[in-house]
Amino acid sequence: MSYDSALAEKRFGCGLSPIAPRPASAAEVLGRLTGPDHAAEAWPIEPYASFELRLAEYVRLNRVISRNRNTPLAKGARRDRAELRKET
Repeated sequence: MSYDSALAEKRFGCGLSPIAPRPASAAEVLGRLTGPDHAAEAWPIEPYASFELRLAEYVRLNRVISRNRNTPLAKGARRDRAELRKET
């Protein structure tokens, strides 16, 4: 079986990258998998603990909004929720 760079990227990676060139060999594919994770460095994932806190706050704000419709409290909660969304 011959090496196909496009097929290798799809099978062993996450599909063809719009920013990284196709690998030239199977060894390069394996090197990318075992080498430094440049994608994780460029696009870090939020730790679960902080995500969980942010999610709980989002749920709390939704409850405030739904229980206090058309009030200044709901308006403030909407504003806070919008700010919370920007943090992601």
